[in-house]
Amino acid sequence: MSGFGTDAELMQKAASQVEEVRSSIDQSINQLQSQAEPVIANWKGQASQTFARLMEQFRQEANDITTKLGEIGQNIDSSGKTYTQQDEEQASEMSKIEGKLLG
Repeated sequence: MSGFGTDAELMQKAASQVEEVRSSIDQSINQLQSQAEPVIANWKGQASQTFARLMEQFRQEANDITTKLGEIGQNIDSSGKTYTQQDEEQASEMSKIEGKLLG
């Protein structure tokens, strides 16, 4: 059974990629919103009200997604920093042991 491996650089790259996706989705949402606003403003009747409610619901849910993606990116970045710190601490402890054994 093979294990999983990682390093801080890989985790930083993954965090950056998640942020790029989050930013791209956010831009697309904003673009869609700006294109829909004139249509909603000039459209009258029940169908326009239903469409406006659906657009608002979509915007809220899309914002929830981008918020969660931001949190995921931050968590990956934080994990990478913790990984680096723990690796450095373990390397220091191993050096101490090595010094005592070879000392």
